[in-house]
Amino acid sequence: MQGLPPHSTSTPGLLTPGPRFLAIDLLALPPAVVALSSTGITQQVSGLFAVLWFALVPLALYGRWAAVALPFVAAAFVALTVVAVPFNSGAFWANTGTAAIMLLASLPRRAPEPSTRSFSSASVN
Repeated sequence: MQGLPPHSTSTPGLLTPGPRFLAIDLLALPPAVVALSSTGITQQVSGLFAVLWFALVPLALYGRWAAVALPFVAAAFVALTVVAVPFNSGAFWANTGTAAIMLLASLPRRAPEPSTRSFSSASVN
């Protein structure tokens, strides 16, 4: 029985600085704005959402555990928003949409597979 080759793993590594890091980190701005403009449970959920994300993303630069935790935390934000925030409010849609984008953006990327095809002019008809 053969295992997967070592290059086909999707284990998340450390988050690298660059445009992707900046985009993932700035995704917490809409919940921060919602937290500043609302009251009650919506303010608490959105504030928790923004503070945890702003703290966890820079940690993912240095700790693999934080990079692994990013998708799970984003999924927990989706669940918390659906349960705690009033449905069909602006805060609900801002937090749910942002958390869904966070979840997709923080998923690990699969390493590209090496190409086995050789391109030469002799193989072209």
